[in-house]
Amino acid sequence: MWNAGEGPARTARTREAAQAYGAAAARTENEAERDFLRRRREALGGPP
Repeated sequence: MWNAGEGPARTARTREAAQAYGAAAARTENEAERDFLRRRREALGGPP
């Protein structure tokens, strides 16, 4: 459980992390790394 008001901040951080994983996946040429980053993004609730 989190403190009052922390929920929206946590949601925003999770969204930012998902976007960062997506951006990293777009930059890498290593297919295994790209797949890993895409799975992390999806686990955080980002778009497939």
